[in-house]
Amino acid sequence: MALHRPASPKVPPSWASPRADMLAALMDRRALIATELAQIAAITRQTASGHLARLTSVGMSVAVPPSSGRVHM
Repeated sequence: MALHRPASPKVPPSWASPRADMLAALMDRRALIATELAQIAAITRQTASGHLARLTSVGMSVAVPPSSGRVHM
């Protein structure tokens, strides 16, 4: 079953680099958990979770709750 993903958005220039790095990783069409995205952006998991919450709230990420944790796409 295919999951719906938002169209590839343009990242506003005012956004900090970690969000841009995370969004670029998500645009690869892979499902990633917050820990993986934190490693990609070189930030803590807690900071990544905060950024993911903001990305999700504006429709630039979709959180999918599988059985073993939240995956972002």
